Amino acid sequence: MEASHRKALVRAFYSERAGSYDNEIKKHPILSSIREEIVRECSLIREGSILDLGCGSGLTAFAIRSKSPGVKIVGIDISDEMVRVAKKRAVLHGNSRLIFLVGDMERIPFKDSTFDLVVCINVIRYLDGLEDAFSDIHRVLKDKGWLILVDGDRNSREINDQVVREEILKKHPLEREFVRCDGWSMLFGQNEIEDGLAYTGFRKVRVESRRMYLIARAMKG
Repeated sequence: MEASHRKALVRAFYSERAGSYDNEIKKHPILSSIREEIVRECSLIREGSILDLGCGSGLTAFAIRSKSPGVKIVGIDISDEMVRVAKKRAVLHGNSRLIFLVGDMERIPFKDSTFDLVVCINVIRYLDGLEDAFSDIHRVLKDKGWLILVDGDRNSREINDQVVREEILKKHPLEREFVRCDGWSMLFGQNEIEDGLAYTGFRKVRVESRRMYLIARAMKG
């Protein structure tokens, strides 16, 4: 599937579901547990700036904000409707240090060395390749800054269970379309993520499997 078509599908799909997204994503207990773990890690940062790539309606960003009130948090999403929902929520809660922007993770609209931490949850599955995104994440991170990345583990026992696969495709029409075109290789493997991060200059790369998910951590510099 061509990259432009991929992005158009993702933009349309999430824009249509922006209003109900939070309720849907909270139904995934494994992912919710991983998100809580990441929020706890982020709480160790008392000042500076964090970028949430593929922020959706701001679920992760608001959770981080509740634990780290002194940190500036920026959320970027390809869906303008998701960003609209996130901005409205930020205004309602008076969160002036939360900024939400429409953008592309392969062309992040910030200067070099801007962020102390980048968080990216369930986004890279929609990319054609990893190099452009990893290179731009590396670019906007400060020296010694960290990336925490989460996505599906295509080699996990759960995802390789036929019943589970059918259930995933039934519940997630966007993934169904990607699998129809690309098969389950739409999910990048552990070695691809490790090699991609190392190739783009990251150090201390560590990728672990957690049930249906891969969790990657890597440092710039």
